[in-house]
Order: sequence, then C-alpha cells, then structure tokens
Amino acid sequence: MKKTILAVASAALLLGSASAHAQENQRFTGTYAGVEVGYNDLSWDVEGIDIGANGLAYGLFAGYRQQMASSLVLGLEARVGESTASLGEEGASIDAGRQLGLDATIGTTLGAEGNILGFAFVGYENARLTAHLGNEEESSDLDGIRFGVGAEYAFSENLGMRATVAYTDYEADMTNLQILTGLVYNF
Repeated sequence: MKKTILAVASAALLLGSASAHAQENQRFTGTYAGVEVGYNDLSWDVEGIDIGANGLAYGLFAGYRQQMASSLVLGLEARVGESTASLGEEGASIDAGRQLGLDATIGTTLGAEGNILGFAFVGYENARLTAHLGNEEESSDLDGIRFGVGAEYAFSENLGMRATVAYTDYEADMTNLQILTGLVYNF
C-alpha cells in the first residue's frame, strides 16, 4: 500500500512539473503585434508581356496564436501595409499602395528552449493600385490569395524578431513577392 501511494505521489509530482515546464515554454501563445519592412516586387502579365516594379514594403501586423501542448502553434494574423513600388514615369504611372490582409498560420517551435518558431501561412489580401495620367488619377482594389513561410526568434518572453517570404496571386494577372523582416511584441 505504501508503495502504491508513493508511486501515485511521484507520478503526480512528475506530471505537475512537466505541466509547469510546458507552460513556461509556451512563448508563442497569446496576442502579439509588430512592425515590418522589406522588399516588394510586383509583376503584371499584360497580354503575354511581363511588366514589373519593385520598391520598399512596410507595415503593421497583429494577431493571436495558441501553442498546443506539443510544439504545434496555430494563429490568425491581420496586416496593413504600404508599398513604394511604381511603374512608369511622372506623367503616366501605376503606383502600388496600401495592402490589407488576414492570414491563418500554422507552425512549430524549434530549438532546445523552444524559442524559435517556424511557420507557414495562407490568407486573403486586398491591394490598392493608383493609375496617374497627367492630372487624372484613378484607384482600383485587387483581391488575392497570399501564402508564404517565415521564422521568428524570441529574444525574451515579450520581444522577438521575424523574417517572412510571401507571395500573393491577385486577380487581373498581377502577383506580388515580398521579403520582410520585423519586430514582434507579445502581450
């Protein structure tokens, strides 16, 4: 009887210790927000001719993610961004503008301390293009599917850095490739 009580108490102690350890290492659970900046490459297929423009991309993101008992991390992220990519000259040009999006993310923690997150994402994006011809200006919104991969390194419980590569396939034969790096704050 004493052996049984000792075995049950030992098992409970081990399970409690493992549970506390799992809670400590769940750096990627909760609300987060951040800023990002990087390279933007837009491409249009106009009657079989590939036309491109590149520039600076920058923006803000915020989301919520949940780290499961295993290393699996699921999340949802909203983004708002801007691009300096422009095609043409001062009198006649097409300028990329704001980008709005919502992504679903899935990832896994890596490293002995579980402070690295590798993830993939897929979602919806809406981008605004503005055409300038002389003094005339007209804007159009394009819808697209965005997907990509990324990695995040947690410096501390609240602060991290991440890098992502994203590809968006818009309607009207337009695509967008972004390579971004950013700072992440976990609340």
